[in-house]
Amino acid sequence: MRPHLSFLSDDAANTIVDQARITLQESGVEIHHDAAIDALGSSGAKVDRATRRVRLVIADHTRRHPREAVAFLSLVLDRDARPRWEQTARRTLAERAKQEIARHLREYRAPDIPAAVTAELGRRMTAAARSNGLNRLPSGP
Repeated sequence: MRPHLSFLSDDAANTIVDQARITLQESGVEIHHDAAIDALGSSGAKVDRATRRVRLVIADHTRRHPREAVAFLSLVLDRDARPRWEQTARRTLAERAKQEIARHLREYRAPDIPAAVTAELGRRMTAAARSNGLNRLPSGP
């Protein structure tokens, strides 16, 4: 078990995070990378291309309930200091993400679908196939 060291109370940390969100929403940040500006703009941020200022749009609900609204993928994101990371597996973010996805795929179990539901889906999909000029449903992989 890793020791946990905290320099801030939860309230102080939440205040810092909330103020950062307010700053990102109201003042924004100047960004000098066109692809980053495009990505943020297409994700809903307010972009002023003349000043290169990007303001994030943060819903009031997210600001009122940050712990419930914002989740971090702790199994993928590594917050260890570099010396600790160098002493351990030294896996990159992409490697950790691939490993986590592989684990999910290995552990996934499709839910049981009742026979009546499966039959109704088959009828509806066959009808849709016929209405689009097919005599039958395409075969699966």
